[in-house]
Amino acid sequence: MGIPQSAGFRPSERGYRRRLAPLKIDNAANNNLLRLGRNGLPGEVNITGTLVVNNTALNVPDYVFDADYALRPLAEVQAFIDANSHLPGVPSEAEIKADGVDMTAMQMTLLKKVEELTLYTLAQEDMIAMQQAELRELRVLKGQMARIETLLSGQVK
Repeated sequence: MGIPQSAGFRPSERGYRRRLAPLKIDNAANNNLLRLGRNGLPGEVNITGTLVVNNTALNVPDYVFDADYALRPLAEVQAFIDANSHLPGVPSEAEIKADGVDMTAMQMTLLKKVEELTLYTLAQEDMIAMQQAELRELRVLKGQMARIETLLSGQVK
């Protein structure tokens, strides 16, 4: 089900473009793209389709991948969670209830956490690879040790 062209939008290569006609908000109409209030909830905004926000200053957290970024040790993250019951750098439930939430800032915070999780996962993968190499070496040494023990036990008799 597409966006009705009668609502003032027309298809284009990059999605739907607004015609020059103003957007009408009529909460009684069934084909609205934007409704303010619904089912007795006057504070609710219901958007049908895609919401695009422009002119927003973003601090995209790609700096997480810089070589000098100080990724917290997981023990420190655990201690913070134990003490505060939320992730470091993420607002607490009480802060959100008191101050609301800036959705753009929250999206960037969540992206930062995803990028940090990626770095933790990559570090764990490196650690696993090193441990597997060490395990292979230990198995070789164990085999060599068993052969030496066999040779020595034959000499003792």
